[in-house]
Amino acid sequence: MDDDVDLLTVSCGKEYCLDKWLNHIKTLSYKIPIKKWIIVNNSDAEFANKLKQKIKEKAFSKKFNYIIATGPGMFKPPKGVNWRSHEVCIGKHRSTGESFTLGFKLCTAKYVYTLDDDVIPPESAFTRLYNKIKQNDHIGAIAGVYFNNSGWDTGNPWRTPSQLKRTVVASIDKQHWHPAMIDEYWNRGVVESGFLGTGCTMYNREDVMKCLPMKTIPKDDGLILGPDGEICQSLREKCNKKIYVDAEVLCEHWETSEKEAGVGCSNFLKSKFATDDIILFGSFGDLTERSKSFVEARKLAEKLKLKMILVWPRNKTSNWKWVCPWYSDTSIKDVVYFHENEELKKFKIIKNENRKQKKVFDEVYFKLLNSGKYRKIYNLLDTSEQVENHTYMIDLCDKIML
Repeated sequence: MDDDVDLLTVSCGKEYCLDKWLNHIKTLSYKIPIKKWIIVNNSDAEFANKLKQKIKEKAFSKKFNYIIATGPGMFKPPKGVNWRSHEVCIGKHRSTGESFTLGFKLCTAKYVYTLDDDVIPPESAFTRLYNKIKQNDHIGAIAGVYFNNSGWDTGNPWRTPSQLKRTVVASIDKQHWHPAMIDEYWNRGVVESGFLGTGCTMYNREDVMKCLPMKTIPKDDGLILGPDGEICQSLREKCNKKIYVDAEVLCEHWETSEKEAGVGCSNFLKSKFATDDIILFGSFGDLTERSKSFVEARKLAEKLKLKMILVWPRNKTSNWKWVCPWYSDTSIKDVVYFHENEELKKFKIIKNENRKQKKVFDEVYFKLLNSGKYRKIYNLLDTSEQVENHTYMIDLCDKIML
């Protein structure tokens, strides 16, 4: 059939989520468009045998065939070398590229659905991605969204630790692969993007075949364009195809048997069921500026009938005890105190002082956002331009005070 799909997985032997992952694959085995499952095994023969036994136990559809091919093997860094080192990253990427190149060549269907062995999509994922690519010839690849693993993109001075927990394996920007944040996709439907991962992605195989082999490209600035990013770039440039993310397909991404990557799919969705809203405000300025921020927030709180969280930077010294003068105000639910100098030092790579302050407030805002406690946070902090609702909230305060 012209609309057949092959399922493709490059497996590295991640046994910690094997059962839950195979339970999902079992549901896919009954999807009529799926022709066969290609597994490129980068683990050992023992794992391949275990995988076969597990598949047999799960009683997959009898019409659903699978092939286990031996891949180039999982890249192992030299002893004592950090797995995030430049040379190791290149080695891992090249191994992955060779594996997917082999996998795509073994596929024969019009479309290929790639599913990483630590990603569990929602039940609707396959149908949504399949229908989108089948109905639109201009799509080269369309993916679900899932959070980055811990350690990816660490040391990034432009994002705080709590922001990095919200990064996903996709980039909206077509010029470079800097992972986007979930906030750039959520509730926006199908979004054109620059780069995607292979975790939960539907490809037009005929286009991919024109772009093989999948390459790893070291950049002059020290960054690396891995094979998943390189194939997206090739699909755009060689085949004139577009790349999309369907933000409605939010997948689990497991780091261990108990821990999801990033903020976590389930934890992220908690806030979608929250019922409380809160106003967040504060200032790095002197008492006059802080008083002004309190007045603005207080008026908004009265208008919206909400409680407030006050952020209060101060330095712990024996000769300066600057305590928040409004802590007893009934509209304030909580006060977040922190050591100003120590927090600013975390962003010492940033030279501009105001920019450092914005990043400190970013961490406060995103940490609260990641908690899942609030449906909406009306953010009045002077955060960076990456916080979408900041300008909107300042305008709203101005209107309320007129």
